[in-house]
Parts: sequence; C-alpha cells; structure tokens
Amino acid sequence: MGIAINSGNTGAAQNSQNQTQSVQEESKSRRQKHRSSITRMDKAAGTAGKATGANGKNLTLSAGNITGRGSQLESRIQQKRDQARKQAMKLINDAWDADKKAADGIDALNKDKQNQLNRLSEYKQSLKEADEREKQLQEEYNIDPDSQEQKDLELLKKYQNYSNGSDYADFSKEEVERLKELQNTPRTEYQDKALMLNGYRGEVRNQISMAEYKLMAISESVHDSKIDRLKSQDMLKADDSADQILDAAEKDVLGMVIDDAKENIDKKMEEEQKKAEEAAKKRDEQQERIDDSKQDAREQREIIRNDAKTDMLDINNGLSGKDVNNVEEVQKHIQKMLNDEKLINEDLKGIRIDFNY
Repeated sequence: MGIAINSGNTGAAQNSQNQTQSVQEESKSRRQKHRSSITRMDKAAGTAGKATGANGKNLTLSAGNITGRGSQLESRIQQKRDQARKQAMKLINDAWDADKKAADGIDALNKDKQNQLNRLSEYKQSLKEADEREKQLQEEYNIDPDSQEQKDLELLKKYQNYSNGSDYADFSKEEVERLKELQNTPRTEYQDKALMLNGYRGEVRNQISMAEYKLMAISESVHDSKIDRLKSQDMLKADDSADQILDAAEKDVLGMVIDDAKENIDKKMEEEQKKAEEAAKKRDEQQERIDDSKQDAREQREIIRNDAKTDMLDINNGLSGKDVNNVEEVQKHIQKMLNDEKLINEDLKGIRIDFNY
C-alpha cells in the first residue's frame, strides 16, 4: 500500500526562497567588493605620482616638469607604475578567486542543506499521512482502541520498529512473553494492513534520521567554512598588500625623479663651471694682450728718444761748417720730433678701455 508524498510544502518552499535570496545577496556583495577593488586600482594608476604642495594643490611627479630630457624618465616611471599595478591587480584577483572558491563551496553546502530540509519536510508529511491512514483503517475495521487486537498490534509495531532499526525501545518481560505467543498466532487483516503501513513509516523514519544527520554535518561544515573565511580575510589583506605595493612604487618613482633632478643639476653646475673657467681664461688672454700692447708702446717711445739723441749728435757734429740759420732749422726740426712724441703720450693718456667682463 503506497503513501503519497506531498512535495509542495509551503514552508519548505519559503525557506528555499529565503535561502536563495540570501545567497544571491552575498554573491552580489562579493562582486561589488571585487569591482570596488578593481576601480580603486584604476584610480590609483590614473592619479599615481600626484603629491600635495605647500599651497594644497596637487603636484604631478614626472620627468617632464623637472628635467629637459623627460621622455626616458617618463618611460621608466610608467613602467614602474604598470608593474606595480599588475602585481596589485594579481593580488586582488587571486584573493577574489580564493574568496569566490570558498564562497562557492559554502553556496554548494547551503544548497545541499536546503535539499535536505526539503526532503525532511516531505518525509514528515509522509509520516503525517501514514498516521492519518492508520486512523482510517481503524475506523474502517471498527477497531476499539482498548481491544486486545489493537493492543497486540501496538506490541507488534513496537517490535517491527525495533527490527527495522527505526526505534530501539526496551521491552518488558510481559511484552517478550506475549511476542512469543504472537509469533505463532495468525494476524487479522486489519493488523496486516496496519503493520504494512508501519513498515513504510519505519523506512521514512530512517530517511528522516539520515537527513537530520546530514543536516547537522552540513551545518557544521558551513559554520566552519564561514569561520575560516572570516579568519583569512583574503580580500582585506589583498587590498592592504595592493596599497603597499602601489605606495612602494610611488616612493621609487619619487626617488627616480629626485635622482634625475640631482643628475641634471650636477650637469648644469658642471657646464656653468666650464663657462666660468673659459671666461676667466679669456680675461687672462685679454689682459696679456693689453700688457703686451703697453710694453710695445714703451719700447716705441724708447726708440724715438734714441733716434732723437742720435740726430742731435749728428747735427752738433755738423754745426761747425754751417751758418746760424741752418742751426736754427735743425733745432726746430728736433723740437718738432720731441713734440710729436709728447703728442703720442698725451693721446694715450686720454684713452680708457674697460677690460672687465
């Protein structure tokens, strides 16, 4: 005799719906966290290299606004940031994968748990229907609850449950003696139908026990998995590690920019030093030319004086054979030569040349 199982239990359906909604909300929350981390990484890449100046305005750390070369350093900076972002993204994605794997495992356990709850509800509904059917049999056969036939049936059901493992109740001596008598006593049609129905209930009770055991095991697994997941905090740790990687990369970038600036300043100072040395060398050369020019002028004046003296001697030696007029002409000539020399000296005194550079 079969007992229909009602699988449309309203409570089980409601529990299933609530469980599904909870899983969907948790999954949505995980996806939002993952997208938030990815977005944060993108923003970090977009604003990387920005610092705050003394006036509170953002300053961009790049080679272009510190050195004239720019392009090579910019490439190195971009490479450093891309590498850091790649490492940070890998940490985030690996953590997401691990967290998703753990969450999927919990979801699978919850689904299995819900299936067991649905089965348990169905089994209990079947027991209820079996009890109702037994009452119907009792009414159909007009059995008095206090009759010996019903009492023997209850004892036989107790032994049947003991035999199929659905119940392990103790038996009194009187019950054992009566069972010995009943094993050789023919049963009524009512008793046979009722025992067949009870055998079905025993199977259902065994299924209920198994379902309850599985539910307990699943619940413990879900609890342990959630605890492990909370302890691991993979997503939070990955976020912190990603931030550290990006921060370290920006410190490296700052160091690269500073080193490049120092190198550029050193080269400019070296160039300025060379220019100063060249200017000093030119000043020394100009001074040397001035000194040489002064020396040449002194030598020229000395030559003129010597020539004048020679001429005087020559004239004095020739005066004895000449008249007074000739002597006067010679003296005028000599005086003119001396005046010309004096003019040269006067002209040089009025000249002012600035040789300071």
